[in-house]
Amino acid sequence: MARIIRTEQLSIDGDKVRITSDENGNMIINSVDGDVLTPIISTNEITSDVSSLAILDQKIDSDISSLASVGSSNNNVLNNLSDYTAYSMKTDALDTGEGSSSQTITLTGRSFNSQPNVFGVLQGGSDDPILSAMVTSISETATPGIYQATFQFTDELPATGEAGQSTNYTLNIMALESS
Repeated sequence: MARIIRTEQLSIDGDKVRITSDENGNMIINSVDGDVLTPIISTNEITSDVSSLAILDQKIDSDISSLASVGSSNNNVLNNLSDYTAYSMKTDALDTGEGSSSQTITLTGRSFNSQPNVFGVLQGGSDDPILSAMVTSISETATPGIYQATFQFTDELPATGEAGQSTNYTLNIMALESS
C-alpha cells in the first residue's frame, strides 16, 4: 500500500516555484522570493493558451500613482510568464475499477513546441477514498505537438466509496512549456 503524504505547498526547482491550491481546489503556480509567494498562473485563470499578458490587468491597481509600488512585483510575474507558457485542463473522464491505477490522458486543445513539464492533482469528493497521482511518462502522440501524460495512482480508482456512494474523481492537469 502506498503511503500518502499530505502537503499544503509543493516546492519545485530549489524552492524557486511553489504549487499551492485555494479553497476551491484551483492549482496556483507561484514564484518565490524569500517568504513571499507571487502567483504566476492558476487553473481558474487559464481558459486557453496564455499568449499574452492580459491576465495581469486584473492584478494591476487602476490608480496610476500606485503602479510604482507594485512595479517590481509585476516585473517578476512578467519575467516568469515570459519564460513559460501554461496550459491547464480538468477531466472527470477517468476509468474506475480493475486496471484503473494507471491512465493516459491526452492534453487536448493545445499544440506544444517542445515536451512540457506536466503536473496533476487528483481531486475527489469529501467521502471518496484519498489517492495520490504521479506522472510516470510524457510522450508526443502520433500528431506532432500533441502530448499525452500517463498518471499512476496509489491504487485503482474505486467506482463507489465505503458508504456505497458513487465516487467523484477529477484530475486537474497543468503543463508548463519552457520557451
